[in-house]
Amino acid sequence: MARRIERAAGNPRLQAALASEARLARTLVNAGFDVGSEVPTPTGRACDLVARKNDVLLHFHVKSIEDEHLSVARSMRMPRVIHALERIERRLEVEIVWRSRLSASSLKALSANFANFLTRASIGDEHSVCGQDGRMQGRCRVRCAHEGPCIRLHVGIADDRAAIIERMDRLMRKARAQFLAGGENIIVLMGEERLQWLFAQALLGTPIERWDRLPRRGERIAIGRASDGFWKPGRDLTSRIAAWQSIDSTRASSVAWFRACGTSRVRGECRALFDRCNEVE
Repeated sequence: MARRIERAAGNPRLQAALASEARLARTLVNAGFDVGSEVPTPTGRACDLVARKNDVLLHFHVKSIEDEHLSVARSMRMPRVIHALERIERRLEVEIVWRSRLSASSLKALSANFANFLTRASIGDEHSVCGQDGRMQGRCRVRCAHEGPCIRLHVGIADDRAAIIERMDRLMRKARAQFLAGGENIIVLMGEERLQWLFAQALLGTPIERWDRLPRRGERIAIGRASDGFWKPGRDLTSRIAAWQSIDSTRASSVAWFRACGTSRVRGECRALFDRCNEVE
């Protein structure tokens, strides 16, 4: 792996991806696995990492994705009056942007306008606010639901999220074509932490309001997923575990999803490897 990283010296993106793969390999070694890299497959391809520990054999198919299509204002600091929107008691994640150098009174009016919208908005709804001069003052979009009791804000709006999700789906299909027999195949996508929610959408489907299900206690609408994800109903169950690993933090965080199949031993090992694990129906 060190030689591969050295050969990628002229390609910073590839080098970063290989370094992330090496960190995953180190995590496996620290967990007691014997690890092989770039293991040839019968089809002439290569499996990125093969890890064995007693009777557990894991095949890791690692892909990385860039975020050049994500329109985000990274440097914007959230004013206190905008941050107050997180007191609204709705379990929604919301993307939000606002024009810089707005006056205090304009920010207050913008926040009140957003609050009025967010108290009644549904998943996927978007709202824009313009000033008297016709210029855009702010914009927000309801991303999806989450488990907390109140709104959670994210600075920046992913305008080209459909293109990113489509690319993630292609990467997962490419990984699926490299699956090996005899062990558990695990797809791992790596990228910036703020792309994790898009991976969850690519894997599980678009967040939607489900009128065919019973909502949680105290809520009017049940939240679910559309049948457009990589793990959509009817697709074969050979892909049972998928994970996202963030590469832009001092301690690379990770989250895995398990389908309702596979051995308990494998799932137990994965719970030790990844920071968070979620069960999928």
